Amino acid sequence: LFPYTTLFRSFTEIGSKYGIASVNMNIGGVHVTTGNYPLAIEYFERALTMHEELGDKIEVARTIGNMGAEYTETGNLSLGLEYITRSLLTYEELGEMAEIAGLTGNIAEIYRRLHHYDLALSNAQKSLELSNKLGMNQKSVDALSTIIEIYLAMEDLAQAEQVISALDNITALQPRSAIAVAHARCGVKIARGNLTGVADILTSTLELAKNHGLKNPGSRNSQAPA
Repeated sequence: LFPYTTLFRSFTEIGSKYGIASVNMNIGGVHVTTGNYPLAIEYFERALTMHEELGDKIEVARTIGNMGAEYTETGNLSLGLEYITRSLLTYEELGEMAEIAGLTGNIAEIYRRLHHYDLALSNAQKSLELSNKLGMNQKSVDALSTIIEIYLAMEDLAQAEQVISALDNITALQPRSAIAVAHARCGVKIARGNLTGVADILTSTLELAKNHGLKNPGSRNSQAPA
């Protein structure tokens, strides 16, 4: 945290609200990586207040989205949904299509966890369609993984397997998405009563999570601080 505290003093001395807000965002991001979510939220709230005072809608939307991600990470799904929806509405107002694709996928994942499968599926499909249109392959994979998990929860194995086939030729995944895909594949195998290789796959995902410092590898909700 030392570089950020030094920057914080410097921006305070020159009266740069934007600089102070950015430092608060980054300090919050550091606390996210260490798993101290309450402190992360505290710094995000400080940043949010300043960005609102500055009238910076992009940074307001980003900060609210980060807060929603951390509420979701800690299991407060209703508050996470509220904040992420607020962030989405601002991005829609600004026409930020890439952010809309990502947040719509996050909302789908929250609805899945809340067992609202129709809402989860419609949001995941919207995220997939927009991600494909924008060429955002990573977000497309995340949306497909969520769709598979939704169909598994609905016990529609035929649809889950059909979606799985769309993932067969996709490579070079980011670790968190690779883990999500592996979990989805295992879910289908387990639902079919085919446990062959499941233990090995899950062990490899745990190792991948450990190597990349992922504390909650099943989550795809986090945004990156500015």
